[in-house]
Amino acid sequence: MISPAASGWKFRGARVFVASTRGEGRRFGTPVFAARRKDEEEKDLEEKKRRGTEDAKRKTRATKPRRRAKNAPTKRAPELSKEEKAVFTALNERILRCASAEVIGDVLAEKDAVLSDVNIATIFSLLGKKCNAKKTKDSDALGWNALAVERLITSGAFQEKVLSPCEKGDFTRSSRIVSTIFWSVARMKQSKVKFVENGGFEAAWMSLESGLERVCEEQRTLLFEKIFPEYMPPKSCASIAWAYATLGKTIIPEHTRSAIESIVIKKISECSAGDIAVATWGLTRYSVDISAKNRNKYWKSIKERLSEPGVFEKEVHLENAARLISASGAVSSGFYADFVIELARKAARDMSYKMYKGKIGARECGHVVAMLVGIASNFNSSSSSSSCGMNSDGASKRKSEEDRALMEALNPIFEEIIETPKAFKPKQLAQCASAITKIVFSRNNLHWFKGHDNILENVGIDIGDSGEQQQSQNAMPGEDEEHLCSYSFNVAIRALKSIFRACMTDADVLAQFETRDYTNLLWAAIKSRAKIPVEFLEQCEDYAIDNLDTLNELDLVYFTYSLGNAQNNVEDKQNNDNYDKNSYNPTRYLAYAVSKAEELAENGNFDANIHIAPLLNSFAKNKFNPGMVLIDKCEKIIQSESSAQLLRPTVASQIMWSFTKLEYVPSDETLKKIEAAWLNSSSDGVNFRDFQEGSSLLIWAHATFGKLPSADLLFKVTTPPTKKAASFWTPVSMWMTFWSLSLLHACVACTTEEKATVESALNNFCEKVISPNGGIRAASLDKKGLGACYASILLLKGTSLQDMVKEAMPGDFEKVAKKQWILQKRKDSQTSKLQQQVEDSLRRLNIQFFEERELEDGLMRPDFFIESTAVADFLLGERKAPPPPDANPTKDVVLEVDGPHHFAISASTGHRTLLGSTAMRNFLLKERLGLRLGVILFDEWGELQSSTERDEYVEKILLETLKRT
Repeated sequence: MISPAASGWKFRGARVFVASTRGEGRRFGTPVFAARRKDEEEKDLEEKKRRGTEDAKRKTRATKPRRRAKNAPTKRAPELSKEEKAVFTALNERILRCASAEVIGDVLAEKDAVLSDVNIATIFSLLGKKCNAKKTKDSDALGWNALAVERLITSGAFQEKVLSPCEKGDFTRSSRIVSTIFWSVARMKQSKVKFVENGGFEAAWMSLESGLERVCEEQRTLLFEKIFPEYMPPKSCASIAWAYATLGKTIIPEHTRSAIESIVIKKISECSAGDIAVATWGLTRYSVDISAKNRNKYWKSIKERLSEPGVFEKEVHLENAARLISASGAVSSGFYADFVIELARKAARDMSYKMYKGKIGARECGHVVAMLVGIASNFNSSSSSSSCGMNSDGASKRKSEEDRALMEALNPIFEEIIETPKAFKPKQLAQCASAITKIVFSRNNLHWFKGHDNILENVGIDIGDSGEQQQSQNAMPGEDEEHLCSYSFNVAIRALKSIFRACMTDADVLAQFETRDYTNLLWAAIKSRAKIPVEFLEQCEDYAIDNLDTLNELDLVYFTYSLGNAQNNVEDKQNNDNYDKNSYNPTRYLAYAVSKAEELAENGNFDANIHIAPLLNSFAKNKFNPGMVLIDKCEKIIQSESSAQLLRPTVASQIMWSFTKLEYVPSDETLKKIEAAWLNSSSDGVNFRDFQEGSSLLIWAHATFGKLPSADLLFKVTTPPTKKAASFWTPVSMWMTFWSLSLLHACVACTTEEKATVESALNNFCEKVISPNGGIRAASLDKKGLGACYASILLLKGTSLQDMVKEAMPGDFEKVAKKQWILQKRKDSQTSKLQQQVEDSLRRLNIQFFEERELEDGLMRPDFFIESTAVADFLLGERKAPPPPDANPTKDVVLEVDGPHHFAISASTGHRTLLGSTAMRNFLLKERLGLRLGVILFDEWGELQSSTERDEYVEKILLETLKRT
């Protein structure tokens, strides 16, 4: 064992000394043992020298001026003295003890009352909380009602000591104080304080908004410790966003908005479910999405936070879930369907609990409405975005399962609506009806396209004469109807019927309706094909006419579309044999709507995608001519749309359909815009059913007007987006496209190049659509479709396309179609007043004729048929003048009387264009039957004043016909 002496250690009792090179020991304290060797002491000395050198350099640098970092935290404001703090604290306590707004006024009226920014925020906070309290007979509550608060904030003391400081730019740098004032102003507006409603706080708001935006732009300490005045906690973020949304301020300043988003993302662990719901709802209230740089992180962060078990179960209740779903549905981003379903399920559970406790009131009903509206928006956006992915069976099945799960989650809410619809306010009932209709009968939702047996028929685009076929085709049983017949969907439909019954039959409910309530309920009833009492329609019409001057563009469109389509929904139309088809006629309203539409169109308030299509559609369905003035203005709006606002393809097709039914031919500029809508890349996103329906309507309208589309458009509308898309072509769309292409080939295409283009489109359509569907089958078409297909056979007979036609229509199709064609021709036989006048002239001229004689076993029935012998007798015997030398009476002659419905008129130029169907008639008479055709035009006939002039006109037409080879 080594002794202490040998090891260099020295001991003095209990104290310890360390041997040093100088022979002296340094005492480190007792009774701690410490020691140091010689080599370690040398290292310590070197370390001290190095530190001394660094300290000297640091002192030298400290004497030079230092630049402040761009985003460095600001210095704290000078602290108040203890005396000042005590004064402001005491004043704050007095304010908090105030029992009414009048007492606060007394405090402010004191001459020595000087307020800090915290005192001002406390006053606003108290007013916001108390003023929004329930109004009762309690004297305490009456002291904070809207009138009491109005007297306080309009007093001179409040204006001087509270409002004036807020209007100064340097009032405060505290985001928390600003958020409190914003929140309180919004709460006072909810309580209908007139000073707030009239913009009394606007100057103070703008000043505070500018200061907050300046702080957020500099990013000063927003995310740092609470000691900094600019620090913005998540609850302040939620208050600011909520205030903007509640006050109807659609735009939150850029940097303030960005700061709120960033704080929610980075401080997500400090956010409660309420903070997240309120902030997200406020940011997206007016369909403004989260900024692109934060979008993905934002939705991901809040979903992860809300999905935490403790947060989801304890904090996500009906109100928060409704706000989150509403926010997600308001923007293009948002939550995926699985999380929306979870939120809906949680909200429904909370709703059931409140029902059990008897705590269902107007507030809870409002949350239900907001949630249903949000879900409706989620359904429309998700279905349209996923519609092009239907080539994946797995995706389609998954979507169907999600839809069913969501409907089942909403069942408790639907059942509550069924049992107690009167628990909802009239405005809420109308909103619920609109939302449920969008969810269940959404046009974009691929799983609910066909409709329900009980209260609706087809909700697709009516295509006039072929609308009956479209309804018949879509009424065929299928998987979609099985969805609607399931329990979950039936509950939703029953809830909708309960709302209709409560609104349409209760005068007290209707008395509380405003414009948007009428339009919401009407739209829901029309879209769901509900049975509508005539009395309700007449009341809606009276309201719309009485308030016509106050209607905006959207209200006018909703009223016009709904009332214009209402006659298809009138109660007991189908089941009552004594039903009067004219029991409701929207003509009276439509006449008023035209003048209002002209006014709004003149002011440039119409949008081609939103307003024009449904407006023209309503006029077209009722065969109501809105006049050339409105049509011309609508065309100019369509033509003025910028490249960033191109027409949507389906809207373009609906507009073209309306033009054809109204017999207005669009100008070349309008046709270019419509063609651009389909050739634009955005048309690739149209779902399959809309594509087949829209493309067939578009090509049908071109053929009806006798307008030849470009080669690119012909290829576009005859080519399915995918191979599987061909299976979505209905028989109606197939025969419409086939007939249109046949007419374009035979009657419109003039040059060899044009005919080759149409022929290529026909071959393409047969190869990619008709053949994959096994051809066009006679059993799948109704009378109109069969007749149109036989017209196609006649048009293409004797051409290179004849064999292709037989492949497209196999079996005994031609035989069945010909029979229907002949029956239809006999049925269409009618004599007009103009035709009767022409007949009188022929009799006065002693010309032998046959009126509507069947030719080729009923193939054609011209207005007047004159045999060649009768023509020769007329030329040689009856005429006083000798026959013209070039007149050839060896062929039979037919005369057709073309009234105004054989033409379409241009609203801009007034020029008339022969309709394609009339051009087809002329082609068949001349080319297929080899007859000479004379046409008597209504406008020329109308200028003739006497019977002598009319006889001379008929003779002139007949002689011109005989000259033709």
